[in-house]
Amino acid sequence: MCIIIKEISELKFSSAHGGSGRKREIINGSEINNENLEILNKDYLSKGKIFDWHMHENADEIALVLEGKGIIYYIDENHQKNFSTNDVIVFEKREMHKIKALSNCKFYFLRIIKNLQ
Repeated sequence: MCIIIKEISELKFSSAHGGSGRKREIINGSEINNENLEILNKDYLSKGKIFDWHMHENADEIALVLEGKGIIYYIDENHQKNFSTNDVIVFEKREMHKIKALSNCKFYFLRIIKNLQ
């Protein structure tokens, strides 16, 4: 058994979604030898910025909104839902989505791989 402890504030930032936001990779599946976990990130998106249209081919994504508010677009621009602090958002694999921040936002994003065959 392995126990891993990381201080999130000490993890390096990298760009997210082409530079529209920032992220810190907390853990990935290979670190814990788990083929069902793709990644757990802490992401940051500033007011007015967008994580543009994208999908995850093999993974469901769960977003925990730690801070902020914004709009989730899914399928196309006509399908949208508002989100705010403490919401949980679930995107099924291959579901196109984009996120627009109406205030400074912080999220945890967890991607779980489905159908490995």
